[in-house]
Amino acid sequence: MRNCGLLEALCGVLMGSGVPADILTETINTVGEVVRGDMNNQEFLSMVMAPSNPPRPAIVVLLMSMVNEKQPLPLRCAVLYCFECYLYRNEIGQTSLVQTLLPSSTEVSSLTQGQLLCDGLFSTDALANWFSAVALMHGLIENPAQKEQLLRVLLATAVGSPPVSLLQQCTTLLLQGNYRVQSKIGLLMLICTWLCHCQLAVKGFLSAPNSVAFLIAQISANEHDENEYLIQGLCAFLMGICIQFNDNTVSNYRREDLCQLVVKRISCETFVTKLGEVSKHESYSKAAKQPQIRFRAPTDVLLDHEFCKLFKALEAVIVKTITSIGNEGSNITELTLSQEASGIVSQYKDIIREQDTKIAELHAMVKRNVNEMEDIRRQLGEAQASNSQLSDANILLKAQLAAATETSQVNHIGNHVAALNITGNGIPNHHGHDGQQIQAYQMENARLQQEVERLSMALREFQVKFTEKSLEMEKLRKDEEDLLELLTDQDTKIKQYRQQLRDLGAQLEDPSDEDDSDENPNGAADNGLK
Repeated sequence: MRNCGLLEALCGVLMGSGVPADILTETINTVGEVVRGDMNNQEFLSMVMAPSNPPRPAIVVLLMSMVNEKQPLPLRCAVLYCFECYLYRNEIGQTSLVQTLLPSSTEVSSLTQGQLLCDGLFSTDALANWFSAVALMHGLIENPAQKEQLLRVLLATAVGSPPVSLLQQCTTLLLQGNYRVQSKIGLLMLICTWLCHCQLAVKGFLSAPNSVAFLIAQISANEHDENEYLIQGLCAFLMGICIQFNDNTVSNYRREDLCQLVVKRISCETFVTKLGEVSKHESYSKAAKQPQIRFRAPTDVLLDHEFCKLFKALEAVIVKTITSIGNEGSNITELTLSQEASGIVSQYKDIIREQDTKIAELHAMVKRNVNEMEDIRRQLGEAQASNSQLSDANILLKAQLAAATETSQVNHIGNHVAALNITGNGIPNHHGHDGQQIQAYQMENARLQQEVERLSMALREFQVKFTEKSLEMEKLRKDEEDLLELLTDQDTKIKQYRQQLRDLGAQLEDPSDEDDSDENPNGAADNGLK
């Protein structure tokens, strides 16, 4: 998916603006399916940056939507599923998540995954509590090292108060009587996953005040609500984990002590019945079918798929342990617990088998690489030997070529000298004839120079005369223009005078007749004679 560019295109839609909510929800689910269990795709998703100012990782932007109570439920569920797929069998992603919660010497200016999950875990929105608890739970699945690292997380509860651990704060919230159902279920799933296979976490939980008393009170309660039954079953499961993974370092809460509390205060039958309420709940059957999260209503948000897998793996072990306590009526021993933990051991065996398979594949790959390297070395040696031979042959050819060139040059020079000698002996002496010819050329050159000077002088005289004639022509043209102006003025005045005479009543001849008479004064006599 990454090589063909599909994952990059999906992330582009994911970070785009103006995408409808339903399309965005399905895109987030698709991205989750693509990256689930694939290390390369998970690494690519961790490097995708959102086009914001300042730029933030896409995972952080998605978690911001998940803990925001104003976002629609399907979108928040899709973000949680995508984040679960990102952490699925991704130890690097789980480690980076826990690292954002650990104390740091450098100040972090931007939001991180851990900060968002802590804000959601302790917010007033019950769904945000559940989503954050489940997201943090997936950072601990099948990773005992990060479970121990998470114990180092400290929280500042109030100004002037000493910081408390994250586990202690979660336990304190769990003990509150007015804590909402979904928030309690989310915290119980987180604590159960945290304590499973981690004796230090079990020790920290048992050391918290009233933690065991709370579990016993919940398991012994007689509430008839389905969700209350579910909480009681989860408390029984948490008690079984505290028994199963107890290192006997907390006084009054060693394995034997907890087993006696179950037998005397609860009874084995009640404990097993309450534990079985989890798998009987409707939300368990829905969540166990598929990992993808699809809730129709906020009230349906109760159990997670991976937690159901954990419960299924440990339920039989815990039931056998508690049943053996009731039947034998004696204290449970280390040997008995190790035998009853065969289901857990089988899980680890499966993980070890997977690791062995990967190691075998890596060994085969290394062997292939070694063989390829040997072939390359052999080919390199052959190429170097061939190159050495070619270099020697090249040096020999250069020496031969230099010797042949030197011999050819000597022969050519000898032949040229001989030819010059022959030519020198056969050429007659024409020096006298050449001198006369040169003198004739010099005389002709002098004559031509004199002719050029004469023509240049004539040209200058002609230019002077031309300039004078041009000035005279210009003067005549101006005089002609002045005369034409005077004639025009005179004609104008004559016309004015004639018009004045007509106005005074004088009889005047037509100017055209006058012109004719002026041109032919004897015309009338001529006509009479004819």
